Amino acid sequence: MTSLYGVDYAVNTIPNLVGESAGASIDWTIAVGGVPYSYGMELRGGPFPVGVYGFVLPPEEICPNSREVFAFHQVMAEGIFQELGIPE
Repeated sequence: MTSLYGVDYAVNTIPNLVGESAGASIDWTIAVGGVPYSYGMELRGGPFPVGVYGFVLPPEEICPNSREVFAFHQVMAEGIFQELGIPE
């Protein structure tokens, strides 16, 4: 993600980034749904709860943020495919 525009994203567990919360959807997907790859993402612009823009990015930030998120998902999918032995 950072390689596209040089924007750094914080990477950590959700409680360490935004504080503890009970019953989040990630808890359910892992504990009940059995989803082995579950994660949460925040928009670019700084840490929760407010960051630079809060939850409303300025229009000029939307496409770059979307490209960064897409790049992240491409890398995640490639890693999961490789781990599961699925040809790309």
